[in-house]
Amino acid sequence: MIRDKYVALVFRIAAIIWTILGLRTTTLSMLMYYTILSNMLALVMFVILAVVTVRDIRKNGRYGNAGYYPVFSFAAGIDLMLTLVGYWFLLSPTVFTMDGAFQWSFFNMTVHLFVPILCFLDFLLFSPNKSLKYRHVYYVIAFPWAYVLVTTIAGLLGHVYQMPGSEPTRFAYFFIDFDKIGAMVFVYIGVLTLFFLILGHLLYLYDSKVDKESLFRKKKS
Repeated sequence: MIRDKYVALVFRIAAIIWTILGLRTTTLSMLMYYTILSNMLALVMFVILAVVTVRDIRKNGRYGNAGYYPVFSFAAGIDLMLTLVGYWFLLSPTVFTMDGAFQWSFFNMTVHLFVPILCFLDFLLFSPNKSLKYRHVYYVIAFPWAYVLVTTIAGLLGHVYQMPGSEPTRFAYFFIDFDKIGAMVFVYIGVLTLFFLILGHLLYLYDSKVDKESLFRKKKS
């Protein structure tokens, strides 16, 4: 773990700026997409952590633990991985390959790649040793499951998504589209939930078994 709070503050301010730039073209019609909501979750996390970092520096000085709210950082980091994995491995190969301009645009690369990585790195770099309990592994499914529940209800009540060049649909993503794949939605949800839990367990093992502080400790000459 990095114990220099100045480094943590610079990292978090840079993450805030990058996330805001990625979200700057967001419209109201985009607010029901997991990508946008997860990036907003990341923004909230970075803002909270930056504010707490500033306060801690003023109170306790430059060096020390900068991994505040590690459970929040842990859950958000993994939840953002769905944005990355869902797009690049599920959506991109089947839906967006024909639109290279969008694929490699600043917006797309930011919300689907850079912000998820930054969110994940915050926990890896700054969380203190043994900051998680085993039950926290299961917290990671709360946000995506809540999203699926809310958007499914909204779709059944008549909410419509309209992507440029595509037909209107009641569901944002094909893997949760009951109209197109029916009960296969539950298979996709199960697989993605398993992905979350496996990643959560791996990160929990990293947190509980690895001496994170020693990874960045300066060796004596």
